[in-house]
Amino acid sequence: MQPGKYTGLVADLMPNIRAMRYSGLFMHNFTGGSIFFKRIYSSVHLVLIVMHVGFILVNLALNAEEVNELSGNTITTLFFTHCIVKFVYLAVNQKNFYRTLNIWNQANTHPLFAESDARYHSIALAKMRKLFFLVMLTTFASATAWTTITFFGESVKFAVDKETNSSITVEIPRLPIKAFYPWDASHGMFYMISFALQVYYVLFSMVHSNLCDVMFCSWLIFACEQLQHLKGIMKPLMELSASLDTYRPNSAALFRSLSANSKSELIHNEEKEPVTDMDMTGIYSSKADWGAQFRAPSTLQSFNAGGNGNGMANNPNGLTKKQEMMVRSAIKYWVERHKHVVRLVAAIGDTYGAALLLHMLVSTIMLTLLAYQATKINGVNVYAFTVVGYLGYALAQVFHFCIFGNRLIEESSSVMEAAYSCHWYDGSEEAKTFVQIVCQQCQKAMSISGAKFFTVSLDLFASVRRILLLSFGSKCIILCKLQVLGAVVTYFMVLVQLNIIKMMLLHPTPAQRVSIREELREPEDPADIERDIKLIREWLETQPHLPKDMDDMRLTTFLRGCKFSLEKVKKKLDMYYTMRNAVPEFFSNRDINREELNIVLDYVHCPTLPGITPNGRRITFIRGIDCDFQPHHILDAMKVALMIGDIRLAEESVGIAGDIFILDAAVASASHFAKFSPTVVKKFLIAVQEAYPVKVKEVHVINISPLVDTIFNFVKPFVKEKIRSRITFHNDVESLYKVVPRELLPNEYGGKAGPIVELNQWWKKKLADNTEWFKQQEDKKANESLRPGAPKTTDDLFGMEGTFRQLNID
Repeated sequence: MQPGKYTGLVADLMPNIRAMRYSGLFMHNFTGGSIFFKRIYSSVHLVLIVMHVGFILVNLALNAEEVNELSGNTITTLFFTHCIVKFVYLAVNQKNFYRTLNIWNQANTHPLFAESDARYHSIALAKMRKLFFLVMLTTFASATAWTTITFFGESVKFAVDKETNSSITVEIPRLPIKAFYPWDASHGMFYMISFALQVYYVLFSMVHSNLCDVMFCSWLIFACEQLQHLKGIMKPLMELSASLDTYRPNSAALFRSLSANSKSELIHNEEKEPVTDMDMTGIYSSKADWGAQFRAPSTLQSFNAGGNGNGMANNPNGLTKKQEMMVRSAIKYWVERHKHVVRLVAAIGDTYGAALLLHMLVSTIMLTLLAYQATKINGVNVYAFTVVGYLGYALAQVFHFCIFGNRLIEESSSVMEAAYSCHWYDGSEEAKTFVQIVCQQCQKAMSISGAKFFTVSLDLFASVRRILLLSFGSKCIILCKLQVLGAVVTYFMVLVQLNIIKMMLLHPTPAQRVSIREELREPEDPADIERDIKLIREWLETQPHLPKDMDDMRLTTFLRGCKFSLEKVKKKLDMYYTMRNAVPEFFSNRDINREELNIVLDYVHCPTLPGITPNGRRITFIRGIDCDFQPHHILDAMKVALMIGDIRLAEESVGIAGDIFILDAAVASASHFAKFSPTVVKKFLIAVQEAYPVKVKEVHVINISPLVDTIFNFVKPFVKEKIRSRITFHNDVESLYKVVPRELLPNEYGGKAGPIVELNQWWKKKLADNTEWFKQQEDKKANESLRPGAPKTTDDLFGMEGTFRQLNID
């Protein structure tokens, strides 16, 4: 990077970069007449810090015989290890840091979206500055607290008198860190030198580490805000592109700033302004790319109308020549900007991945040792504050880059949702193609990994939490020596994981449980439920053709779904296992890790949503994503839906009043409908209605078209009359809000349940977690050769081909 040219991210992060220089970190752009002194300055810092690490390691080796000393000294060593690692890592990898910064120094803007770009850039800049000042303030506060606490409490250690073989106390100097020095550091001038060296070491080590972490998080903040910008301009981009195919009388109004309080047009009429006055070359990777785009005659529509008196042709779609060129360039701008974000994220991972891996390894070991040290706490004292300080600081370091890594995953996942929800059906044909490409390219979320070993997200932080609580809880809380601290830490862990917990199935409130119990006729006494389960098991023993080992939780769900009618439960269980034998295409090879099954959830989103309605009902949202699916994908999608049903048999541990199904028919087309087999649909609907204890209370179909009536008439013979009467059609999502609580819906539909892609991914992970259970269930099916009486045939279950035999079990 040339000196004095500070643009893009380098300019945005200049406070951080200056702090890195002043703190002695090696920087790639050491230039100018003072380059020698800068390198000397950084080298002195490196020598002092590495030298002090040696003093700490010598002390660790000298006190390795006593367990408590060894544990405490190891924690101190580990605490500073990742600081030193990042210091050395930046010195070795400094060129990659600058390459990452320079990725965004190229001009990349578009006149139509300049205000949106500037707005999100300013938001990112403000967040980066706030993070920098907050972390630096915390760093200085931590160093001050560390130094201050040294002067509280007793400054002694226990030793063994070799003459009397008794335990004695030995006074030790009040220093922030236990270290061995080749001089007497207990008093006098050498004590002051040692104290100053340790204060310097504590402060600068933490500053070096935290500045690197702030740089990493700032990159992620910038990438996330750029994704927000791209999502924000998606809908206006579709409105602009619609004018390419359709005449719009007020098309000039589209070419205004996106800001609500801005009145100036970004594109003026050609009659008022020459074409050559507008420079848009910045949106392209190179000037050659710009020239190839706009010198090619095929890029503009042909103009059939005559001149307008000024030597200019009138475009049939109502746009001037320049306005049409601007619309077409806007689509390419979006693609170029997204490519830059992808490059930036990839560079961040390559630059910082190894440091993240080392950081996590060190932090995990340190937190485990802290759990042991916590068992030594006896009341509120200096030792307790020291352990809590180590713990809080270590967790904060892990958390602050996990939260930003998680946001990157969320923002990049929702790009496809923004493309899907941007009114693409109103855009031009080339815009529709563009949206289709975006949906394909953005299916996989961007993420940062620790050298390919883990993904930086709240899931990672949750893993650290589990490690901490396993040792922390067993050694501290059970021993009743750290109950308050254990509770506080546990509560904090729960709070910071709300983004993950929100995708788990929430259970009814106590008030809802009362009404649900009444509706399901559930006994208040748990002993009555246990009695019913026992009766069912006794019945299963009399049925040689049925498996006997269904767990109590699933049997309880069957009881609730059948309103505690034992006869209905028996029929449902018989059908549940019979269907597994009769329809192997739905109940075999149920491994979500298989590529052909895993990809189904990319074609179809069908998550059961986490929330529950006031009257105790659970919502399942279903929508198609990709137009290019084959008949076997339909079969696999039905298989996945039944797999989710099997998981819910165990997940609904408290019980619900029923289910609400919402189907988005926005992408339904005649080509989709032609790929559905009546036989497959019939088998699936019979399996759902007769084999599972599901209580369908409402079915809502939104974004309907005339084709929906045809589809409904197609499936009507296979659906019970009671369910048919509960189906409601909606032209748009607004009317849905009148009957379904809006806040329970996915974010893309105006709700707060979370992005539907994340909800879908949560279910995919849930299915993957139960892979072993599904494998065990392969042989859990009815054996018709052992059934008392006549075996059930396909005709008994589904009727003759082309007919439908309705099973009125309810």
